[in-house]
Amino acid sequence: MAGLRTYAPKDVFAVFGAIPLIYDLAPDSFLTIERNAPVYTTKPGMYGKVARLRNSDNSATIKFRCFKSSNLNDALSAHLTLDQKSAGGIGVVPFLLKELNGLTSMSSVHAYIVDWPQVTYSNEIELVEWTILAENLEIFIGGNI
Repeated sequence: MAGLRTYAPKDVFAVFGAIPLIYDLAPDSFLTIERNAPVYTTKPGMYGKVARLRNSDNSATIKFRCFKSSNLNDALSAHLTLDQKSAGGIGVVPFLLKELNGLTSMSSVHAYIVDWPQVTYSNEIELVEWTILAENLEIFIGGNI
């Protein structure tokens, strides 16, 4: 079929520092990235004319979900522990996301784990959600090849 394009979740590659975020992913929504402020905010004047302000906050919140049994939890826990026990922002590392079968890419030179995730114990296979803050996230959302 001409023009048919395919998305494959396995082609989404993300890395936080030296930690690849591609193993033991949640079976449904495993990664969400949302800017912390809109690109523009507006303010209408008394007569309806609107002024817009470009926000300087280009940060974004990245939420990553993996199985509780995943070795990714070990790597991310070690990273956050080292960050907490060290001075000077040793836990601030680059973040990169690239869709290998598409044009979407996102990157930040400065990203860090915000806090420890909530942990749930039950008789089910639980997920752990890690939250990363990325400063000045460069974003390009493209289609698939």
